[in-house]
Amino acid sequence: MSNGHRIPCTPAGRRHGGAHAAGAFALATAAREVHKIGVDVGVAWNDGKNLRSPDLVVGLDMLQPGWAREAPPLAVEYADASDDEAALR
Repeated sequence: MSNGHRIPCTPAGRRHGGAHAAGAFALATAAREVHKIGVDVGVAWNDGKNLRSPDLVVGLDMLQPGWAREAPPLAVEYADASDDEAALR
């Protein structure tokens, strides 16, 4: 959701899903803090009018319940052949 408007999202394909696992492993290994790496974590701000769920987030405390209310220091979104890169920007 962006400024109260729905953003349609399609499910991830196999290649996209595999990138999640490989990326999370690489980032967790580099950061040495597995509990600060999350996959498809919901991030809400602007009184819930803006919602995102990046493929990977790095640097948030993943032990807390619920959606994150602050932007992560690093967010990773994988684009594939079927994604609209202009819309992702």
